[in-house]
Parts: sequence; structure tokens; C-alpha cells
Amino acid sequence: MNKFAPVFDTVARPSTLARHGGVSARRPGVTRRYDIAYLDGDSPAFRQVIAPSLPAFEAAFSAFGRGLLLSTPNGPCAIEDLQPGMQVETVEHGFQTVQWIGSMQIIPNVPADRPELSRLVRIMADRFGIGRPVVDTILGPGARVLRGQGPDAAYVPVQDLVDGDGVFQLTPPSPTRVFHVVLPQHATIVTSGLPTESFHPGPHRAELLGPEMLRLFLSLFPHLINLSGFGPMAHRRTDDAQLLQSHIY
Repeated sequence: MNKFAPVFDTVARPSTLARHGGVSARRPGVTRRYDIAYLDGDSPAFRQVIAPSLPAFEAAFSAFGRGLLLSTPNGPCAIEDLQPGMQVETVEHGFQTVQWIGSMQIIPNVPADRPELSRLVRIMADRFGIGRPVVDTILGPGARVLRGQGPDAAYVPVQDLVDGDGVFQLTPPSPTRVFHVVLPQHATIVTSGLPTESFHPGPHRAELLGPEMLRLFLSLFPHLINLSGFGPMAHRRTDDAQLLQSHIY
């Protein structure tokens, strides 16, 4: 049985954002179900968790659509077939062992403060050059794509690449499952020929979440003790300054 067999989440209707200590937050009752798979010693472990339906939490689960191909030592592997302990190819560090896989359902047309977080992005084959991507590729709202080279390289939110000419935003017709991946080192994963970011909470997550919400956030990553376990970031992000300025987590 697929460890991420589709389930229908029940998500409470979001309230308007309220201010608490200068940080925007939804009421605690707005939650969703997250599925996690992680390395417990040398063996995969699986868990379902109910946690806040907040952008900072959902970003850890919503980068890759079903069918997206990752390069492994044994050939391409669809994201839904990936398991902790398998290796995937990265641009910076070669093959890295998958430590953690997060998954959640995107449910279309649920009332939300940020409706763009319920939309996917389709990138047509060869849009950014031959084999980039190799096939039409679906990315989730938490995805970032590496653009540029050398010191100018940066991770760009996939929504910023939408142009109506080979990169399209779409609302799924029915609930659809999305995924994200944590590696021993933050890196750029080769996904269907596209250089995409492995999950990292970012450099300012602790100050944006606050201590209580941070503890809850870290509970989603049983293989880590604290944020430093994610290590340094491989490249900068184009939207980090915007996130810090807006105080939206």
C-alpha cells in the first residue's frame, strides 16, 4: 500500500488574520493533517500529524506534485514512490540520502486568506531549455526553482515564474497530494530536469514563529533537534526579505 494513500483532509475555515506580538497568525483552531516519513535510525518511520494550517507549515509539504521525477542512482523515481533512506541527485553534493518526506492534500476552492496557496504551477517541457524540464511538470505552492549562476544564483518562488507562455498557474479540479523533501544538507534537487530547492525553513524562521509555534513546527521533523539541523542554505532566496518585512508565516 502506498504510504501516502490519498485521504481527504478536513480543514477548518480560516479566520481573518489577527495580530499577536507583531506577527500575523490564524486562530489555533485552523488546522490540517500532514503526513510525514522520516529516518528513525536506519529505518523509515511514518506519522500523521494535525498542525496549524499556516503558510510556514504548509511550505514544508507542498513543493512537488505527483509524478514529478527525481534522479536516483537506480534511475528516475516518482516523488510518490520515494522513501526515506533512498538517495536523490543534487547539484551541489551529488547523491544525498533522503532524511524526511512531507505530504499533504491541496483542496481546491477552500476559503483562504491566501488562495494562491491552493494553486499549482504547470511548467511545460523544455520551457527553460532542452530537458528543463524533460516533461510537463507540476509544482506546488511551496516550490522554488534555482535561477542564475554563480554568486547571482537564487531560489525563485515558482509563482514568480508564471508567464502564461509555458508556465501556468492552475487550480486542481479535485484534492491532490503534494510533497517536499529534507536532505542532510540544504541543496538543489534535480527534479524532472529542473533545479528545485530541498526544504529549508529559511534564515528567519525562529523570529517569525515565536517560541511556542516554533516548538510545534519542529515536532514535524522528528529526526532533528533544532533549526540548526537544517544546516546553512545552499543559495539565497529572492523572497526572504519580503517574508521578513511582511511578518507572514
